[in-house]
Amino acid sequence: MKVTIRANATTTERALVAKAKRIAKRFKSLPAGSPTLPGLTRQYQLVVDALGYDPIS
Repeated sequence: MKVTIRANATTTERALVAKAKRIAKRFKSLPAGSPTLPGLTRQYQLVVDALGYDPIS
């Protein structure tokens, strides 16, 4: 998992990137079909929308 953050990121942006990383790590640890996956997907999408870009590739 490669995480991208802008060099001039604010403290809030850095916190959002850290949150995205935690969500992605949890997402990867769950089995396919887990009832938790849709909720994590929504949380991740909210972080991406707040940042304006997807920090994980």
